[in-house]
This record gives sequence, C-alpha cells and structure tokens, in this order.
Amino acid sequence: MDSSSDEASDVHYMTFMDQNISLAG
Repeated sequence: MDSSSDEASDVHYMTFMDQNISLAG
C-alpha cells in the first residue's frame, strides 16, 4: 500500500477523534 494511503487514514482518524472530543465537550 502507498504511504499516502496510510496518511489519509491517519487524517480521517484524527478528524474522527476531534469530532468525538467536541461531542464530549
């Protein structure tokens, strides 16, 4: 797999975590 694919996954994961933190308040 390309390293770019891993980076995309990391970005998506970080965004997902940020959303959870926002909801958690």
